[in-house]
Amino acid sequence: MGGGVRLISTMHQWETIYEAAPPGKLIVVCFSASWCGPCKRIFPEIVQLAAKNPDVWFVKIDVDVSRGEIEACSTVKSLPSFALIRDHKQVFAMKGAHLKQLKKKVKEHGC
Repeated sequence: MGGGVRLISTMHQWETIYEAAPPGKLIVVCFSASWCGPCKRIFPEIVQLAAKNPDVWFVKIDVDVSRGEIEACSTVKSLPSFALIRDHKQVFAMKGAHLKQLKKKVKEHGC
C-alpha cells in the first residue's frame, strides 16, 4: 500500500489498514473535510509527499463521512489534523496545514 493516499470511509477500512501494518511501518493519517479550505489546499501536497515516500502508508479520513474514526481519535480538534502512527502507537500529532513540519516528521519517523 505505498506511493499513494488511501481514502478511508469506514471503521472497517481503517481497522484493516491499522492491523495490516507490519512492525515499524509508519502510517500518516490525514483528518480533513470537504468544506475545509486548508484541507483542500494541502491535499495535493500530501499526495506528492506520499509519492515521494512509498515506504510510508498515507490515509485520509473525511471527518464528515467517518464519524466513528474521528471519535476513536479524540486528539483531533481542528482541521486538517495529522497523526503519525507506528507499531499501533501515535508517535506524533499536529493540527493545521503545516507542510514543512509534516515533511520533517515523516522523514524523522519514516525510517
